[in-house]
Amino acid sequence: YMRAHEGIATLARRIRERFPDAMLIFLMNWNPTNIHRCIDEDCTSDDELMLNWVKDHGFDIQNGGLLHPKVHQLFEESTDTWSWHSWGLESKRNIIYQASHDVGGFVS
Repeated sequence: YMRAHEGIATLARRIRERFPDAMLIFLMNWNPTNIHRCIDEDCTSDDELMLNWVKDHGFDIQNGGLLHPKVHQLFEESTDTWSWHSWGLESKRNIIYQASHDVGGFVS
């Protein structure tokens, strides 16, 4: 996704030419950096990365902290509002959508 501009359209066309009957799925997977804690009441003006919130509570999410049971407990007990930010750069998403459209693929 982040490097899609470097040739995803060309790759998609080549795969379609080689496998004309294949179902092409462009996967835009997620990771914990897509989850944000809302700072304001309506989640419009400011937010905090979930990674920073977890770190502020004493866990290193990049070294196994995400799987720690106490991290799960933090979320269960939290009264904060959380939001999902799906791939913030619209221009990068559009590269994927256009490449998929050009070859009759699907985006997931």
